[in-house]
Amino acid sequence: MAMLTRANEQLFTRSEDEQFETFDDLWQHCRRQKESSREHWPLPQTVEARSRSGDLVLSLGTDGDFGMTDWAFSQLCRLATVSKDTVNQLSAETAARVLGETVPRGSKPLQMLSIGQQVRSIHGTSYTALQR
Repeated sequence: MAMLTRANEQLFTRSEDEQFETFDDLWQHCRRQKESSREHWPLPQTVEARSRSGDLVLSLGTDGDFGMTDWAFSQLCRLATVSKDTVNQLSAETAARVLGETVPRGSKPLQMLSIGQQVRSIHGTSYTALQR
């Protein structure tokens, strides 16, 4: 029951840009996002969290610096096994240092999707999408 209450609260607290009249409108929005996304496959050691003008950004090597959506930031915190709520309370400089020291390093690349100069999702090597 608690899950239904939370879902109901989420449904009616979305900003206008997250609300859709029909399921088809939502589907079309997701399709447009997918089509306009750029894929990046950086090795974890080439991804660097940085502070730029007081904002936290991700440097993806030669691809440049990117902002993050809330979803991507949440995924990055999960990969680093740090609390998103805690990192949100830190200055951008401290948050960059925390993420720099906790994001796992390895030889398998991360999948990152961006739109413009904003990362919208980050997936580790264990991620698998559902196919239909």
